[in-house]
Formats: sequence, structure tokens, C-alpha cells
Amino acid sequence: MAEDRKTSFADSVDIDYGQPNSLDQQESSKPSFNAAAYDDVSAEFETEQRGSEQVEQDRPEPQPRPTPEFAQEVDRNMHNEAIERDQQAAEEHNKKINEDYQNMLDDMEKEKSYRENYGNDLDYGNER
Repeated sequence: MAEDRKTSFADSVDIDYGQPNSLDQQESSKPSFNAAAYDDVSAEFETEQRGSEQVEQDRPEPQPRPTPEFAQEVDRNMHNEAIERDQQAAEEHNKKINEDYQNMLDDMEKEKSYRENYGNDLDYGNER
């Protein structure tokens, strides 16, 4: 069998160890390789079929979406609510600052009144 194929110089070398050469082994293993390859392809095809059934059952359903006009209205309302919350927080903060400022002015007025009545002695507990 090696004589009818001349693929390389190594084929012309006659070394007989009682074993077939690699080309002869390849030819003899070709049918079993093809059978194994066909089994792999058929198993892959069966796997794809099972996968497609699973995909068919679990595929996401399209969700209804609002019209652009309605979506804009919802977005506008959410934005306006956020702006209103920010404005309320700013008003509360300003109210606190104004109260603190007014308390400071009241304290300064009390201190001024005390100084007019008792001089520069700031020891409130010891009156003259």
C-alpha cells in the first residue's frame, strides 16, 4: 500500500517493525473518525433542539411602552416633583438660617441692653 502513494521520501524508506506506518493507520481510522464526527454532529443538533424549546418557553415577552407624548408627560411630572422637593428643602434650610440669624440679633439686643444698664461687665450673674 505504501508503494502506490509517494507523498514523501520517508515513504520510500522500508522500515518494517511489524507495525503499520502512520499513513496506513490514518486510512484505517478514517471510517471510525467519520462515525464519531457524525455522532458529535447529531448530538449537537439534538442539544440545539432542546435549547430552542427552552428558549421558546423562556423568551421575554415584549412589554407595552407608552406613547412618546405620554412618556414625556410622566417624565415632566417626575421632574417637577423633584424640583418641588428641592425647593421645599431649600425653603426649610433658609427658614432655619433666618431663625438662627434672628436669634443672634435678639441675643445681641439683649447684650446691648445689659451693657446700657450695667456697663461693660458681662458677668450676667453679678449685678451691681
